[in-house]
Amino acid sequence: MRALGYRSGLLAVILAAALALSSCSSFREPDVTLIDVDFVGISGDGLRFKMMARVENPNDFSASIERVEYRIYGDGVELAEGKWSESVPVPARGSVEVRVPFVLKWKGGQTILESMFDDDEHEWRFKGSVELRKGPITRVFPFSESGTIHTPSGLTNL
Repeated sequence: MRALGYRSGLLAVILAAALALSSCSSFREPDVTLIDVDFVGISGDGLRFKMMARVENPNDFSASIERVEYRIYGDGVELAEGKWSESVPVPARGSVEVRVPFVLKWKGGQTILESMFDDDEHEWRFKGSVELRKGPITRVFPFSESGTIHTPSGLTNL
């Protein structure tokens, strides 16, 4: 009789774990949006910035952002790349803002900065991947955001 109780308890634990894992295995893709960029300083590698990105969790369960890998382009030229690793909790159906450092490389960055004074439109792209974790389950999702920037006409007269 005791063996039957033990097996029933073990079966209940296994079923509960399987249900918990199956509910997390259907991760939905988070939405990553670039919302702000702040100048930090100058280094030997280039101009240092911190970008603020919003990561929205569309899932019915909380998770944590474990890693963000990214590349930033201006007019098709890669201006920055990097990785950010820090465990940040994001609530179910909620969002969190993360500050991610990057360096605008001197090579390539100088060309795009000089072209910003031509009273024209310039394309930018922010793309990469974000890793979400819920317990033992980890999923990596790609993201990409792009747009155009128009130089204000007053800058061309400097």
